[in-house]
Amino acid sequence: MKFIIETKKKKHIFVLFHHSSYEDSKELKGFTNKCPDSQYVIFLDYDGGWTKEEVEANKIFLEKKYLINFHYLFKTNKGFHLISLDKVAFNRLRDILEDSLADPSFVKVPFMTSLHSSTLRLSEKAGNIPELIKQYLDEVYFRCYMSGGHYELLKVAYPEIQKPKGDFDDTTLEDVQVVTYWSKPR
Repeated sequence: MKFIIETKKKKHIFVLFHHSSYEDSKELKGFTNKCPDSQYVIFLDYDGGWTKEEVEANKIFLEKKYLINFHYLFKTNKGFHLISLDKVAFNRLRDILEDSLADPSFVKVPFMTSLHSSTLRLSEKAGNIPELIKQYLDEVYFRCYMSGGHYELLKVAYPEIQKPKGDFDDTTLEDVQVVTYWSKPR
């Protein structure tokens, strides 16, 4: 599978198929959770044997405690990705990450970088592309402002994604930071 994201500033080409890589490292593409207004959407990466039911129970706990909504659940080769398009301040994001069951390494990354952002992979790694397995569109517990740009990017990568109910900001695809990074296949 191949998709292209073009903005006025850059053209990003995502090739979603397995290929060999130089020195056992693989170039991967992903997108960050930082918004132009210094707010953040919420990415959670559950590695380490959590079941779908456990991830969904953690989702409900976090939604009720922090008055947020999660919108999409993806299956990866090592676990799950959970995405909320709701925009939150960094201090609130930190609390959500720390109270989640997400991979401890993923939780620590925003505190170790100057951008304070997390990245979720969109390209293939070790024969696996994150697969959209559930959309939580009718479960609107709280009214939060959502990132239009992050929704647009997900819609390009996953055409079957539907737009959640609620209010979106005026950000576009161009406002979402797409990054290239390298990782060893596992």
